[in-house]
Amino acid sequence: MKTMSKNLAEQAARAMKKRRIALSMKQTEAAVRSGVALGTLQKFERTGSISLERFFRLCHIYKMESQIIAAFEQRDSWTLEQIKRADSKRIVR
Repeated sequence: MKTMSKNLAEQAARAMKKRRIALSMKQTEAAVRSGVALGTLQKFERTGSISLERFFRLCHIYKMESQIIAAFEQRDSWTLEQIKRADSKRIVR
């Protein structure tokens, strides 16, 4: 059975590959433009495995930065207490 993180990584890889194709970008072009090795890009698209830094490089060339940031900032599932706590800038240890 796959872990939840592995499933998410594979879903992200599929979405990123679709975006690359939608932009009419070959893997070689994406690798050069992002500074990510071609083999790393191919492995990512196949398995979902990639470093966070390289993931963000790909997000940049695929013009997906705002979608990634929006996903982290989205608060629809937060409780009012969680929103207040986050906005208070208190440090939780």
